[in-house]
Amino acid sequence: MSTAKNNSSSTGNVTIPSAADLLRKMGYVRPILRDELFTWVLLSLAVYLVLALSIFEWKSNRVGKKKSKNHQSSAKKLENFLSRGSLCLLAAVFALARCLFQQLELRLGDKSELVCTIYQHQLVEVYHTSLTCLYLLLWARQLKMYKHKALRHLGSPLLRFVSVVVIVGIMASQCATATTYLITFDLITSPFGCVYDLAAITDPESSKLVGLLLFATSFVFQFTLLGLLSYPLVKHYRIGVCCSPEQNEKSTSHNVRRTIIRLSICTTACVLSDMVASCLLMFLHDGITPIMFWADVYSANLLFNILFVTLSFTDWKRRLWPCTSLTYNEVASSSNAASSSGV
Repeated sequence: MSTAKNNSSSTGNVTIPSAADLLRKMGYVRPILRDELFTWVLLSLAVYLVLALSIFEWKSNRVGKKKSKNHQSSAKKLENFLSRGSLCLLAAVFALARCLFQQLELRLGDKSELVCTIYQHQLVEVYHTSLTCLYLLLWARQLKMYKHKALRHLGSPLLRFVSVVVIVGIMASQCATATTYLITFDLITSPFGCVYDLAAITDPESSKLVGLLLFATSFVFQFTLLGLLSYPLVKHYRIGVCCSPEQNEKSTSHNVRRTIIRLSICTTACVLSDMVASCLLMFLHDGITPIMFWADVYSANLLFNILFVTLSFTDWKRRLWPCTSLTYNEVASSSNAASSSGV
């Protein structure tokens, strides 16, 4: 089924060599050991994140049931689900699925055209679904911040409008980027694993467009969400420092300052990770290199994003090391703090 595609293709009077032919001429040898090592490292990290975040969610839910006396409405439960960090777990599950599919490509990518087709679709769809979960989490956190009783007065129609534009823009940009990739590239099987079908690439510059869209989306929306989340905290911090002589207010202001710094560092780290991955795609993508290299790059980028979003929470240590010995009161106070503030 794959023989016709792997041979050179003719378009009019122009013969387009296949990626497999070009790789043979270059004397390319697939680095099986490197691919195995990278995919297993990424798979191990994904498994750990899923396990750690699952244990944290289980502990938090157990504590929440013991502490909660009043029945919560469905809307309140949904709000807590979106802002508490459960979407981090969902994003990690999608990242784990992506890493598992990479194992499938390693073993069957050189044998089945169907595997390459399925692999391409899951690479794109799982990646953007996972990213959307992270963006939705960040958006829900800033939304809940403005509902806090101490910060409610800082909300305004303009901020609510910006918030709506951001979430619509996130959804639209993720769909646009995924669609652009799927209509531009096709994967076919080869002796080197899944490679791009060069005859199907109508615009050699299209990889730069995909990379630019990925970076622009990350830069604009990550820092916009950071601004929406940090604005009430900065205002609260300034009021606490300038107008509150009490020691406990000073301590609260110090904690707010640490939260702002932590959020800024984690957001910048996510954007830098996206920038590196996008630059590699824009400037090094030649259409010939087997897909496994690019899959590793973007799987690593996705896992880094999940990790840094988790680190942006105040209780990040309990999220990443949930099996550490904590008393019931410590877990309860941590859960309540995260639930009430959203950070």
